[in-house]
Amino acid sequence: MTHASLSPEGQISTGLHSIDCSQRQFAEIAACMDIPVSGALLSLCLSGKRAFTPWTAEKLLSLLSELLALRDYFKGIPINWSGFERVCTLVVTRRVEQAGADVDRAANSLSLKGGNQ
Repeated sequence: MTHASLSPEGQISTGLHSIDCSQRQFAEIAACMDIPVSGALLSLCLSGKRAFTPWTAEKLLSLLSELLALRDYFKGIPINWSGFERVCTLVVTRRVEQAGADVDRAANSLSLKGGNQ
């Protein structure tokens, strides 16, 4: 059984290849981010022998999306995916930055609405 390119497994495989991140590195990053997936399960699913549960697929696709965004954010700077603890710190730092930007946008929106009354 092989996975279709649009399946979660196919998307993860393609995404990891695009950022030059190995399955082992991705499993370590996922574990560091509290996503319970072993390297063995990741290997089985990405080779088409098993499929992720919907919850696991959702979490891994979300993490992959964040890793792709990190790659885009740090254009021209290679990311060492094997330094999984540092990668996790980068992901959390970006989450905090984005949350701060969201709060600022909401505050600005409220102040603009309040000024019109």
